[in-house]
Amino acid sequence: MDVLIAEDDLTTQVILQTLVTAWGYRPVVTSDGREAWEVLQQPDAPKLLLLDWEMPGFSGLELCKKLAEQADENPPYIILLTSHAETDRIVEGLASGAHDFIGKPFDKAELQARLSVGRRMLEMQRKLIDAQQQLAYEATHDALTHLLNRRAVLKALQALVSKSMSEHSCMSVALVDIDHFKRINDSYGHPMGDEVLIRVAETMQTCLSADDSLGRFGGEEFLVAIDSDPDGAARLMEELRTKIAEIPFCLADQTVNVTVSAGIASLSGDDSLRLDDLLAAADRALYQAKADGRNQVVLAETDLPLL
Repeated sequence: MDVLIAEDDLTTQVILQTLVTAWGYRPVVTSDGREAWEVLQQPDAPKLLLLDWEMPGFSGLELCKKLAEQADENPPYIILLTSHAETDRIVEGLASGAHDFIGKPFDKAELQARLSVGRRMLEMQRKLIDAQQQLAYEATHDALTHLLNRRAVLKALQALVSKSMSEHSCMSVALVDIDHFKRINDSYGHPMGDEVLIRVAETMQTCLSADDSLGRFGGEEFLVAIDSDPDGAARLMEELRTKIAEIPFCLADQTVNVTVSAGIASLSGDDSLRLDDLLAAADRALYQAKADGRNQVVLAETDLPLL
């Protein structure tokens, strides 16, 4: 773990650098508070800090205050080095954002122990952040395909609809369904069906731009929110349909090709309609693609109802 040592006294610098290196840390040494602040603005800045209370540039106390003002979900752990042992000074340092302090001259064993506490706190903080991020991911993503789940992709679709209306631009939504998926499950088993879902999802992702959103809408059905007009959406869905049809699936020692059908509905930025109407139009187009023989893309034929 990196340790930032901000200390203007050269002798103390050398002592601290030697000690923390012997204890298994990687020292990053600065001679004043302004230099320390510049180091702390880097993406890979140390999280365990030893800051001298009094030094040129910014004092350790000023650095604490500046760091406390930053919105950081993974803030550093700060130990102030100070010759001020008065209670009111210690309280001031802790109130400014420091987590701990150690007096000068310091005891080596005490310093090592306080650094160990800081390291443990940072490790627990990192684990908590990772757990929160994992929970947030699981709340918005499908466990099998790792695409957005139904709720999250509908939220992305609503955001694209709002953008289209505010910018008076076109957008489209496509509902994509794997053809004869029940037959795949019945003939080859659900594990093979899951493999088909995963491969189809991966292939679809390769076709989309950063402005598009893809999610598993339910079962073998996917929703694509497309930042494009009907023609652009149709070209995209045709590319997607063709790529999926070319995937060789090895199911029960057989090479099987899987196809999809898609229905597209589009919105002009000058329109005003409910999201349900847009989805209903795409669903009708998907139904038509199925009725016409599957493995095709159909655009919604009628204008969408305006509010």
